[in-house]
Amino acid sequence: MKKILLFARDPGGANTVIPLFEPLKQRGYKVVVFGKDVAMTRFNQNGIHALPIAEEIKEISPKEIKGFLLIQKPDFIITGTSADDMTEKYLWSSAMIMDIPSFAILDQWVNYGIRFSKWGVSNVDKYKKNPQHEYLPSKILVMDELAKSEAILAGLPVDRILVSGQPYFEYLKNREFDTHALEKIRKKYRLSHSNYVVTYASEPIRKIYGDAREHFGYDEITTFCSLHEALSDIEDVKKNFKISLIIKLHPKEDESYYDGLINKLKSDNIKVYLDRDSCSQDLIKISDLVCGMSSMFLLESYILGKPTISIQIGLKGDNPFVLDRIGLMRSILDQGTLNFRIKSAINGGREKMAEFKLIKDPVKRVIDYMEQSLCQN
Repeated sequence: MKKILLFARDPGGANTVIPLFEPLKQRGYKVVVFGKDVAMTRFNQNGIHALPIAEEIKEISPKEIKGFLLIQKPDFIITGTSADDMTEKYLWSSAMIMDIPSFAILDQWVNYGIRFSKWGVSNVDKYKKNPQHEYLPSKILVMDELAKSEAILAGLPVDRILVSGQPYFEYLKNREFDTHALEKIRKKYRLSHSNYVVTYASEPIRKIYGDAREHFGYDEITTFCSLHEALSDIEDVKKNFKISLIIKLHPKEDESYYDGLINKLKSDNIKVYLDRDSCSQDLIKISDLVCGMSSMFLLESYILGKPTISIQIGLKGDNPFVLDRIGLMRSILDQGTLNFRIKSAINGGREKMAEFKLIKDPVKRVIDYMEQSLCQN
């Protein structure tokens, strides 16, 4: 029986490997799952027993990772990719030395090259000065042809790139929702069905980039303030209209950034909540409107058919939001347009949502690629 090792550290990386777990077991493989940091929460939420890699090694280093693989003896490794962690990178490099094939599955249309360099995204300026890709798996699996072309432009070797589709998107579209879990969120925030629920998908931009406005022209706090201003504009028009504004924190985010701000922006008709623990899909399901910048949360919302707004007021450089880049949904770049769109959404206006065409059967594609690789080794 062949042994497949799955690993992720970031939530996006966990999302890409979670859909593989049961199908691999059903194909007769022995599947072991290891995780680190916030990925452990994702695995637990999806009923997957993952082992913390930190309990197996003394430190994240090439030597320790090689020793870990010598003990585990996997026949194949499949991982996500991390923004600021070296574990996947050391797994790929050690696997190559040990002649173990490995796949890395991308989860988003951003930061292609830096994921395979010695740098994390907080050091993107250093990476750009000398964009080298020192850490490469046997194959890099990407979401679609756009991702493949952008990855090649970023300098990744074309012979290592395979188009598989994103396993998480198929998993998301087929997911059945538990009405009890949805009602639990409503009770937690005392949401009546007359409340208009807006979820804001925050991101740890300040934590990762410091003065992010130098990089992007905005950050999670400036964007939240723009959203709150637009919602307050509604309050002036529709008296006694109750808005529940839920800030969905990223797992890596420091909620203290919002503490003083929420008190400062107190409003009779807008009640603000911080959410760290709710399942993202459940939160999207109970929302009337989802807003954010360019995170995966917005892609999830769009795929689930929820009214969704990308806010990037002050944007510098290229737009990181893939739905804008492919023309499916334009990001809002000024306050006036945001105010108009929010009013339109709350008054029942709904922009036509074009289909986000996804690569079909991504899980099958990943497993087929894996089995082809195993046959060659």
